[in-house]
Amino acid sequence: MLKITISGAVAQSGRAADGKRPFFWELVGAIIGDGNLYSKNSHYRVELTGHQEKDEEYFKYLKENIEKQFGVFVKVRKRENAIRLRITSKHFFQMISSTGIPIGFGKHLKVALPKVALEDIEIAKQVIRGIMDTDGSIFTSDKKGVKNYPTLEFTSSSRKLLDQIRDILIKLGFRTGKVRKSFSKKSNTASFKLALYGRENLKKWMNTIGFSNSYKYKIAKSILGLFPAEAEDR
Repeated sequence: MLKITISGAVAQSGRAADGKRPFFWELVGAIIGDGNLYSKNSHYRVELTGHQEKDEEYFKYLKENIEKQFGVFVKVRKRENAIRLRITSKHFFQMISSTGIPIGFGKHLKVALPKVALEDIEIAKQVIRGIMDTDGSIFTSDKKGVKNYPTLEFTSSSRKLLDQIRDILIKLGFRTGKVRKSFSKKSNTASFKLALYGRENLKKWMNTIGFSNSYKYKIAKSILGLFPAEAEDR
């Protein structure tokens, strides 16, 4: 089992640290969703990117918790419509990469859930929360006979990742759609989508997994407020 000491704080990539550091696994999920690991010529970087306005509060939350729990300096920078979080600590890089997140180019094609998340449902919930906070979507659409129909959606270039998430969500009692292939005009690479439909799924998400991204949390609360208490899921 790997132990890494960071400014007096001990973090472990194995099960012993799980109960003590739920934020760690949430952060791992966030990096899986919209982050990258870089290593070259003794330079190490862990990065996350997001929307400058929509993710501003969430990045403050990440920065505060990373610095508090791991004792490393976190740089947050805004540029155009993006916001970027960067950590250049070698020890922090090693701790994150020890969870199995691929390093460098092509990470988005190969990434999967950490092995420990497949063995421990509580860890899995934290990782999936981080993925939704960064790379997930929440929105409504009008379907036949139903207005403002809620959808939670994961998008990834890794089919394996979404298959794993789907299996865990089913174990948790969610009703999920199938993983489907999707193409975008902005990219030559196929991506995959996994959706959770309906009010009951959204309510269960709020009670079982939730959001740390305040922007998405507010959207979810707003959507649920559109429905009367007696409404039936369809």
